[in-house]
Amino acid sequence: MSLFQQLARHFIIPAAPQSGGVRLAFDVEADDLLHTATTAHCIVIVDLDSDQIFEYGPQQIADALAHLARADYLTGHSIQKYDLPLLRRLYGWSPSAPTKIIDTLVASRLILPNLSDLDDQVAAMGGGA
Repeated sequence: MSLFQQLARHFIIPAAPQSGGVRLAFDVEADDLLHTATTAHCIVIVDLDSDQIFEYGPQQIADALAHLARADYLTGHSIQKYDLPLLRRLYGWSPSAPTKIIDTLVASRLILPNLSDLDDQVAAMGGGA
């Protein structure tokens, strides 16, 4: 097994449907940064096994939280530092203890710790936008 496979194996989401629970990816958009936000504008949830997308507006946040509560596996980008703390602060909601949480920001930094260096190299070659 390569070093990449060893580091990445816990973070790779299989494309084929899995048995053993509901797997969701989600994102929350709010009116400000974590400590000053007063409301969530929307929550978008993707069922990783069916590819179904669910969009919840500001009047449907309770429904979105009920949907997220059914998950055995939650993933998203920067959910540990923003989305989950925001939902806890604004709505008193947290996933249940056995829910597996994977933050793709954390995973990407573990798998490619030198990503910013690679970005700088690409930009220096004229490939950055």
